[in-house]
Amino acid sequence: MSVFKMELSKEAQEVKKRVKKADKVAIVGWAMPTRTKAPYSNEAFDIWSCNELNMEDKTNRFTAFFNLHTLEELHSLQDWGRRSAHLLKETLPVFTLEDYKSPEIPSGVPYPFEDVFKSFGNEKYFTSSIAQQIALAIVYGYKEIHIYGVEMLLDSEYRNQRACCEYYIGIARGMGIITYLPKECTILKSAWVYGLETEPQDDGLINQRMVADVYNRLIGEHGKATAMQQQIQGAIQQVQQFIEIARMKGRARGMSVQEDQKVDLDWDTFQQFQMWKQQMAQQGMLPQELQQPATPQPVRRPPGARTEFSA
Repeated sequence: MSVFKMELSKEAQEVKKRVKKADKVAIVGWAMPTRTKAPYSNEAFDIWSCNELNMEDKTNRFTAFFNLHTLEELHSLQDWGRRSAHLLKETLPVFTLEDYKSPEIPSGVPYPFEDVFKSFGNEKYFTSSIAQQIALAIVYGYKEIHIYGVEMLLDSEYRNQRACCEYYIGIARGMGIITYLPKECTILKSAWVYGLETEPQDDGLINQRMVADVYNRLIGEHGKATAMQQQIQGAIQQVQQFIEIARMKGRARGMSVQEDQKVDLDWDTFQQFQMWKQQMAQQGMLPQELQQPATPQPVRRPPGARTEFSA
């Protein structure tokens, strides 16, 4: 019999009805390679993750996200503009702090901190959103909790977050909840057995895995950053091209480039502009004022035909 009593307020129960659709939940962090092993296609699982993982992973299924940061913290992010555009369109539940309900996160739902605290004896021992997800999964009554993409090998994670995560895994197991971690995961592993084995001088498994994981993570992040830089540079060049075309057309008609006037473009240039808009929209980089379709919508015309374009 559990010493903990799981309780949820009426508001939290309504959120639970929206979020919990299965008896199993997979909690997915950002770490590779185990992130790829999550049961995305298995409808028997709800799939939870941190922040906006589906901005990067657009092919897999998710059912809820946890973004437990203040608005001030979010606004300070270098890529907040991109994240904000994504969150404005997000339809899945996004657990947020209880102290605000922001129009910047329309699908936000409050994480039930007080209910979770009470359920675990008011200990208030939470050092990461992964631990908060595991705790909420226990309170929600999931029969199985699977964890992927969580290593906690970096210094700050290892010191401050790992023990808390393992604590709630232990509580889940003590309550008879099946918990699963991939064999490659370093959570709930040690480099040696105290008393039976000698402590390795190089700290054994943990240090080797730490170096490999950090290296692979940095290589992956460098690749993504390089690709994004190339995309942005290409977008800049494309915008410069359209600006120059607008300037030339405007000067020919005695217009200032700052004026909100329509400039006629040849069909090929108009098509290039539409393709550029589509690419920028897919990357979440299209300014809101350009998200409306161009009017009037042109039909296919012979080579050399012209259409109007808002400069």
